[in-house]
Amino acid sequence: MSVSRQLKQKSCRGQSLVEIAVTLPFLVALVIAVVEMGIIFTSYLSLVNATREGAIFASMYPELTNPANDSKPYGSGNTLWGEYTKRVADEILVVVGEPLREGLLLNESVLTIDRPTLGPTSTDCPTALEIGCPITVTTHYRVRTFTSDMSLPYFGRLGLPSLYQVDYSMGMPIR
Repeated sequence: MSVSRQLKQKSCRGQSLVEIAVTLPFLVALVIAVVEMGIIFTSYLSLVNATREGAIFASMYPELTNPANDSKPYGSGNTLWGEYTKRVADEILVVVGEPLREGLLLNESVLTIDRPTLGPTSTDCPTALEIGCPITVTTHYRVRTFTSDMSLPYFGRLGLPSLYQVDYSMGMPIR
């Protein structure tokens, strides 16, 4: 084998190594971005399900809109407001695939459940507490991902937030 042929083979191997070294950080960043957006989307779907559950419950008990009714009893020793917040919180996933554990989110103010609101009165709904009138439930969820604590030297978080705020509102007719 000639000397020039050996040099050509060595330079080709070096070229491949340089190409991998240049493209690998971009591929890793792309994979991390896809996984992070997947976690955010999963959290959004979880919040949609939780809000839907809260809207169904609030449509059956429109008196939740009045804070004076918070202590109204609801089976098994729970209050009406306590049952409402429990039903919403039970639908949230803390980590992908792992359900809420014993009030974990509520203590850390990661999940905020707003009081249900009655829709606008119209000719169809002269009083807001009639059957068929709209009631709206709004929830807010602050999501932390596995990259929330990561930052690059000299670049920081590249403009990405460390917490993502996911909000969702849903209306449902009073039953």
